[in-house]
Amino acid sequence: MIPTVMLRRSTAPARRPVADPRACIPFIGTPLVLVLRNGLVLHLLLLAAGPFDLLLGWPGNEVLVHLHAITLWEVA
Repeated sequence: MIPTVMLRRSTAPARRPVADPRACIPFIGTPLVLVLRNGLVLHLLLLAAGPFDLLLGWPGNEVLVHLHAITLWEVA
């Protein structure tokens, strides 16, 4: 079986559905599922939350995701 990338696309996302990082702060250190505006789905550990972005992944292998790129997020 060939692995595929998970894509979710139902309707056009809101202009800025996630603009405030304060909702994410209690979940630092826990895995999150993020759906980005381009349809990518990330399953990563939340390392830190800044004023405009989230730092996800593992120490030494981080991914920086801007809040305006996120259409949906939930705790994994």
